Amino acid sequence: MRKNTAGFTVLEFLVAAFILVIVIGSSLLLFKKSSSSFSEGKNKAEIYQDARECLGFIGAHLKTALVNDWENNRINFIGEEKKVKFIGPFSTPEDASDICKMSFYLEGKEMKIWLERMGKKEKDYSFPDSFPGSQTLISNIQELI
Repeated sequence: MRKNTAGFTVLEFLVAAFILVIVIGSSLLLFKKSSSSFSEGKNKAEIYQDARECLGFIGAHLKTALVNDWENNRINFIGEEKKVKFIGPFSTPEDASDICKMSFYLEGKEMKIWLERMGKKEKDYSFPDSFPGSQTLISNIQELI
């Protein structure tokens, strides 16, 4: 009797299926890793972009710090580890230029700004201990470290 060899045996089929599962599984794992790596890189790029914009904003305002004691040529500038306070110009399209007290500070994972506009007759250059009504410039900034 002659043996029919014109087909696959069950063992050959199982080996081929196992190899196919390994190849497809590896491909999916590689795709998942590259996708998550791309997404992580994109998130870091967005964080760095936000940080650059925030630092540019702070730098632009720091350059405009004003002297508030003309006789002694004193700038009311207070720098601490997580806080900087100074007097600077402030203007809006609706009215003429004026000055304001500014504070940039780190609170938790957020960089915040606080502004208090000073009137033309007001000469109080002191800063409060807390900053109610402050705005967040950037959040999750500890991700940069």
